Amino acid sequence: MIIPGPLNCSIEDAKQKAEHDRMIKLAEEKKQTVRRQIASLRRTFTKLRQKDSNLPQELRLNPREFVMDPHMEEQLRLETEDKVVRSLSFSQELKNVSVCVCACVPLAHAPVAMCL
Repeated sequence: MIIPGPLNCSIEDAKQKAEHDRMIKLAEEKKQTVRRQIASLRRTFTKLRQKDSNLPQELRLNPREFVMDPHMEEQLRLETEDKVVRSLSFSQELKNVSVCVCACVPLAHAPVAMCL
């Protein structure tokens, strides 16, 4: 029977942290692998586009023919725009809140500077 105490919590916390760190490391390694694959695919695609541009005009592909799925391209564009808008909105709101905090809290009474 294990008696709960600060030492047991520390050992359990250490095990959980080690497992969490291991999972983070595996995830980062997978991300790096995917990034390398994407970089390789981009280089290959760029080379193909270059080869295509070196062909006579009548043999070249139309630039739209390089797009695999126009609907997916549009979806990604919209998602990216949405992320940018949300990020900018958050940044603006953060500035508004920090201005409000600066205006509401006298700096003489604040333990740290509260303005961004």
